[in-house]
Amino acid sequence: MSQSRIILAVGCLVFLALGLVTGSIGTILGEVSVNTLTPLEAIGALYTALFLGTITSQIASGYIHDRLGARFLLLGGLMLNVAGVSGYTTSQSFYLMLFFGFLSGLGFGALLMSIQMMISVTFPDLRVRYLSLINTFFGIGAIIGPLIGSQTIVLYQTARPPLWLGALVMFAVIPITWFLITPQRPQLNTVQTDQTISMQSLFFSPWVWIFGLLFLLYIGIENGVGGWTSEYLELTLRLSEANAAQVISAFWATFTIGRALNTAVSARLSPPVILFACFIGALCATLLLGASQGNQTLTFGAILLMGLSFGPIYPTTFGYLTLLFPKSAAKAASIATGIGSLGGATLTAQQGTVLVNLGPASNNLYLIAIAISMLVIFAIIQFGQTRQQTQVA
Repeated sequence: MSQSRIILAVGCLVFLALGLVTGSIGTILGEVSVNTLTPLEAIGALYTALFLGTITSQIASGYIHDRLGARFLLLGGLMLNVAGVSGYTTSQSFYLMLFFGFLSGLGFGALLMSIQMMISVTFPDLRVRYLSLINTFFGIGAIIGPLIGSQTIVLYQTARPPLWLGALVMFAVIPITWFLITPQRPQLNTVQTDQTISMQSLFFSPWVWIFGLLFLLYIGIENGVGGWTSEYLELTLRLSEANAAQVISAFWATFTIGRALNTAVSARLSPPVILFACFIGALCATLLLGASQGNQTLTFGAILLMGLSFGPIYPTTFGYLTLLFPKSAAKAASIATGIGSLGGATLTAQQGTVLVNLGPASNNLYLIAIAISMLVIFAIIQFGQTRQQTQVA
């Protein structure tokens, strides 16, 4: 098997495992609360630990990538994630749970960076297509995980097996990575000096920060819809928890379909065209959600349209960013995605406050505001790129 095929297969397996874990975390919070003798509302700190680890890792991983290579970053991410997931799912101590959650977040950020950079470098002309492919496997894992958990709850009174399965898949990928992926030795010459200067300039590049803000808004709204829609449906449509969970599964299904479609069309459509369609779709979906409050059919349609529109955004934006910064792709991506991870720690939590304290109508306005903001930032990026191309011409 060629090196490119191995890298692609590893990427798909790792993202499948990440999907299994990410999609299942919400189903184990009650068990973690019992195991650590902690009130359920305090267990939300696990998400904080995960995001703090991810932010730390993504900021540092660009430097580590350029110094030690993507293979080293990938191996470290796999080991940290296996240890972290195994730890926080079995810990009897609240603080140990947070520690292992932080480790898992470090691993998550390292895996995101290493896999997506390896794909971007290995398939430079088809990077968006293959980034969408591996992210499709993430969606598949996010669908399968809760389904497995719903069965293990009935059979074994625990929802933890899908997380353990994800950790097992990552553990199995370690020897594959070690023996089959060829390490790329970093160049410690004048090129390295140029890269260091480039890293310093990237921190002051407005375009990296603008992309970071776009990531922040997107990660915030994706996690918010995935995490708070169940409560929204219970408040507006009086659905049971079980029925609301089925709607969330459908959201992740259309999310995955969106990424699969993106894989098919990305070879023919440019990243700006795909992103424009996605941001328009996201805005239409949030407007429909706001207009359909209390209407079951239209509400379901809005949620499914959101999933379809959200699916291609992250991999396409990542690919677009690396395309605009070809000489400093890893470092630019680490800064931008590090900024973006703050969206999960801020906007997602804030959405819960808006929904619970101000009500569903305010929640819908909140989502509409984020969707409009994403479209405006995308327009700024396109205006800037068009202006630069005009000046060069």
